[in-house]
Amino acid sequence: MPTLGLDRVAGSAIRTNLDWHEAVWDLSTAAIGVYYWSLRRTYGPLMRGAKLFDDLRERQRQALQINDEIVQGLSAAHLALLLDEKQTSQEALEHTLVSARDLISDLLGSARLDGRPRPGDLLRDRPARPVEDAGAR
Repeated sequence: MPTLGLDRVAGSAIRTNLDWHEAVWDLSTAAIGVYYWSLRRTYGPLMRGAKLFDDLRERQRQALQINDEIVQGLSAAHLALLLDEKQTSQEALEHTLVSARDLISDLLGSARLDGRPRPGDLLRDRPARPVEDAGAR
């Protein structure tokens, strides 16, 4: 009957110093390692990177878009009013309103697949201030 090399003299030092406790410990460590590798396949998207950074980039892109389309349009309308160019101011305000509506529609549409918010989706952090209170900042 083959002994698989257990009768050889070359491994006798290892066999005499290896307890069954250590063999069980090594086997359990190997089993945990195999289980870990199986979890990596299951939870791969979590281990590739945090979505937090993708969300942060998306928020930065949206903030830049709001600045470009709304804040700069309002600034142009304000400057035109200061220069007493009412027609230019009115055109800038109309263009900014259209841009703001389109931007908000896009943002709300990307938040929900069907494009319609559910009840409670549009709750504000603080109430809107009337125009006369806006200067009291």
